[in-house]
Amino acid sequence: MPSSTLYTLDYENKQEVSGGLLLGPKIYEAGSFRKQTHHDPPNMFEDHSNSNIQPCKKIVIENIKIVKVISGRIHTHIITDLGRVYSCGLNSSGCLGCGFDGDIELDDNVGITAHKKRGLVATVGPMTNHVVIDGSCGGYHSIFVTQDNIVYVCGKNSSHQCGFSDLDSIPTPKALSGSYFNNSKILSVAGGNSNSIFVTENGVYACGSDSNGSCAGYRSHYPVLITSFPVNEIPLIAKCGYDNTSVLCASGAVYGWGCNSSGQMPEAPLQGGHENSPKVRRVFCEDPVQEITCGYFCAAVKTKSTWLLTPGAHGVDIAPIESIFDHKDSIIAMCAGDYVVFVTNQPNTNSSIGRVFMRHRYSAKQVDEYTGEFELPHPNAKVEISALRNGFIIYFPDTKSIDKAFLFMKNLLTPHENQNYISDVTIITN
Repeated sequence: MPSSTLYTLDYENKQEVSGGLLLGPKIYEAGSFRKQTHHDPPNMFEDHSNSNIQPCKKIVIENIKIVKVISGRIHTHIITDLGRVYSCGLNSSGCLGCGFDGDIELDDNVGITAHKKRGLVATVGPMTNHVVIDGSCGGYHSIFVTQDNIVYVCGKNSSHQCGFSDLDSIPTPKALSGSYFNNSKILSVAGGNSNSIFVTENGVYACGSDSNGSCAGYRSHYPVLITSFPVNEIPLIAKCGYDNTSVLCASGAVYGWGCNSSGQMPEAPLQGGHENSPKVRRVFCEDPVQEITCGYFCAAVKTKSTWLLTPGAHGVDIAPIESIFDHKDSIIAMCAGDYVVFVTNQPNTNSSIGRVFMRHRYSAKQVDEYTGEFELPHPNAKVEISALRNGFIIYFPDTKSIDKAFLFMKNLLTPHENQNYISDVTIITN
């Protein structure tokens, strides 16, 4: 019987979002974490302390194989190998896609109060008749792509970020007309705070707020083609930060537009300018790029030789990871959220392998960095990361079964009177 396992730990010394946030950055399966102090040198990542070991809650999700995790500011969707979508987090504007807007509550059978249910809930509506294979979350909205090339959206639509002309929230996932995309194949989708980007075989489309130029100058309540995207490039993958967009092309070039107020998307090869602009321009670097990840005023790109961080170390706009970390060859995954987080296959203090590092998005601040440990199944394990506001989910698949285990989650399920909220979830307290 397939199952997925995750571990939870409370978010220490962090102010919670109303209702409780899902994730904490200092969680590990086995080992320890530490907070870097003002007295630590910038590269003291290897120093560990076991004095703050925290109890973890282990959650086993039976009968589910996870293929992808996508997160917005306050919500997360889990996409399974069967194309089902389970959601958790806060349900603001119906962003969980469960059919209604607002808190999920469970009657306590006493008739006095209701208890908020923060467990996994299934998405509902016509999308359940299709196999979901991909998706992305914006600030408070979500985008899904099905196997038969249909785009579904749900959540907040106050800026037309879901691609519909009315401003009502969409609590049940709703299909966008394929005619918007000239009925071409969808290659990638990305959600910004209040906008959405769609990469198709026909080009790149945008809808929603054009705040700081995040839609390349287009203000539309439905997806429109960005005609200024270079015609000699083949766009493949889109990533959105808060108000900025980056698109990776088959050539390895990355083009971007939108907010650059913190230097998170520097124009290549120029540096030093922090202007926000709707202009579609070559960004990050002139070397071919293999991966991109965009976060909350920070980003990272992988080239053949290194990872480049923006903003960079020591006050520069862009800098290689080796400027702050001596073991770049051990990095197996990186993700930009509120911070840049990366996972390595280095040995840890439990005679196993797997370590996690967090770096504050502002290069001048070294005191908000954390390091943690967990156990990788093997040195070459594939690791993926999903970012929320103030938190991350780190998970890794088995290449054959694509069954994934979760780390770095908080309050995924809150049991009430020993009840489980869905039948295929078991809660085990260590």
